[in-house]
Amino acid sequence: MIKQQLQQLERETDLETVLEVIGIFLHSAPNQLNQMDQLKTQGDWKRLSSIAHAMKGNMAYLGSKEGWAQCAHIEQTCLTGSADDVHQALSALTEQLRQEFPYLQQVLDTGHIS
Repeated sequence: MIKQQLQQLERETDLETVLEVIGIFLHSAPNQLNQMDQLKTQGDWKRLSSIAHAMKGNMAYLGSKEGWAQCAHIEQTCLTGSADDVHQALSALTEQLRQEFPYLQQVLDTGHIS
């Protein structure tokens, strides 16, 4: 799904813009995950939910349905304030990103959506 979304974005904008968005995402997502993990430890569900919401938009823009769903789940889980549930949701999001990062990095490195 990510490949198709990136191709659509390229048609709507241009490859340079798509590569810029990917670069920003690859740089910011690890920081966002670290922030969410720290906020989970602090029990700051409101700020954690806010970061998950922002990341959810990025995931949708890049075409990661599973990543979007994980972020939405984190947002919902923050309403209950259960540290165990939030931990599991963050772990699932982290794993999803580990699967998607190599492809995004490849696109960025080669300058080609394939």
